[in-house]
Amino acid sequence: MRKYSGKAPGGWGRGSPNRTFAIFLVSFFALIAAGVWWNVSRVAANREAAAAAAPRMECTFAQWCVDGDCARAAPPTPFLIITQGAFGRAYLRMEDRGGQIRGVFSDERDPSYWRQYVQWSPDRGEITVNLTEALSFDFVYDLQDGQEADIATASATGSGQCIWIVEEG
Repeated sequence: MRKYSGKAPGGWGRGSPNRTFAIFLVSFFALIAAGVWWNVSRVAANREAAAAAAPRMECTFAQWCVDGDCARAAPPTPFLIITQGAFGRAYLRMEDRGGQIRGVFSDERDPSYWRQYVQWSPDRGEITVNLTEALSFDFVYDLQDGQEADIATASATGSGQCIWIVEEG
């Protein structure tokens, strides 16, 4: 039979198994947390670098007509077109709207334009951006009954000029 010194077995004193195991657990989870933080930071940095290198242009309106009225309609703020993103997708960035846009590369495309981009939302209407090779654009906002207006109060058209921020390679 073992005799104890009056202390309860399994104490937390210096060199005790409980204390050693607790130090091991704290160190183990600290290393895991540091590894996760490092990996998340690396993924975020890679995404930022890819986004900064994506070809994009800024487009500014010279004319804006809402429901046929060009005199009183103030044009929207300039918008961005990211011509290539992850997986070859294109994106539209506007003040009130944004998201993925689809490039029209079929027989439906008007041959007088260099590129055509379409974004359709069942709740907010359709946007069509037609670009020439000189980077002038025609913008059509088509709003149907029952759809919520986000860019203009009614269907609208506009035109203007785009400039490359990061040119396509």
